[in-house]
Amino acid sequence: MVFYWPDTEESVEFFELVGTQWRTGVNGCIGLDYPAIYPLMERLKLSEEHWARLFCDLRILEDEALAAMHEKNE
Repeated sequence: MVFYWPDTEESVEFFELVGTQWRTGVNGCIGLDYPAIYPLMERLKLSEEHWARLFCDLRILEDEALAAMHEKNE
């Protein structure tokens, strides 16, 4: 079970939605496939500010997920 602050719910849910959109290399995941994610974000019809905030949150979640994945491999 994952616990998070209520004000991050939208970002966490979106991160879970795009959880199949990872780019991989020979050492595993290297980052999210943004060209696959942008159309999903556009469909949400968010304001520019809201879009930017969601994308920023997504990048933070991506960085933390990558750190956790690479930690397991060490």
